[in-house]
Amino acid sequence: MNSIYFYFNSSKNCLAVAIFSHILIPLKSGLLPDMFILIKNDNFSLSIFRKIYIVSQPCALTMVNAIELLEHLKKYPVFDTTVVRDKVNKGSEYTNLLIHRLRKRGLVQQIERDKYTVFKDPFLIASRIVWPSYISCWSALKHHSLTEQVPHSVTVVTTASKKAITFCNTKIRFIKLSPKAFFGYEKVKHGDFEIFIADAEKSVIDSALLREASFSELKEIILNNRGKIRINMLIGYLKRIGNKSLIKRFGYVFEAFGKDYFSRLKKFVDATYIPLDYSKKVSGSKNEKWRLIVNA
Repeated sequence: MNSIYFYFNSSKNCLAVAIFSHILIPLKSGLLPDMFILIKNDNFSLSIFRKIYIVSQPCALTMVNAIELLEHLKKYPVFDTTVVRDKVNKGSEYTNLLIHRLRKRGLVQQIERDKYTVFKDPFLIASRIVWPSYISCWSALKHHSLTEQVPHSVTVVTTASKKAITFCNTKIRFIKLSPKAFFGYEKVKHGDFEIFIADAEKSVIDSALLREASFSELKEIILNNRGKIRINMLIGYLKRIGNKSLIKRFGYVFEAFGKDYFSRLKKFVDATYIPLDYSKKVSGSKNEKWRLIVNA
């Protein structure tokens, strides 16, 4: 029995059909000079034909299915091949080629291996690439309007190790954070979806803990946003993490605008002097109370 092969050529908007039984039977004039890999029973045959005759009609069913598929994929900020395969109810090879064609036409964006999206928004997909993770540091500070500085990349913290990627010309950086410090994030609305992002207080702490911002910059952010940053929440986060150096630095900053929390934090203040700003030269007067070298 003859096997029927089909190939949809999107550039020529036509369906190529060939009947194989040692010879090719032309169905209609309009010879395609190119060689094609054809589809047989949803699996991709490596049979290459030099002479293929075409039916010069739009493949309406394929076009309709593609539109329906794209509408379905808009429900997902990030999806993998399983989502596509389940929707089209086809095999893996068919699904992979379909995604490849959609990518070539710019309708689907590849994030990394087996992760795709139909959106071109790095902020939307950043916290959905590795699990668990959330957006933090300068990216979160900007989101909460704590800074006017516009980050050139999106910073994501995670308990896993992950290399940076580039998506739509924007770098997405992943920084490993200890499980003990992995908290203080929330789901917030972003377009039609939700993203995971540090709250205002944790975005400040992460920036210091991971040294993504100088402490001088964070000091200014705290002083300029006293109405937005919940100090009691920030202190609770600091005590939960238990980093003595951070606690001494933030305790000193709180005093700068008249808030003395030494009684709540003194058990974390050891005898070792550390610089107030870890990004600057260690020189300056000593603050005996907080055991700091005031270099900023």
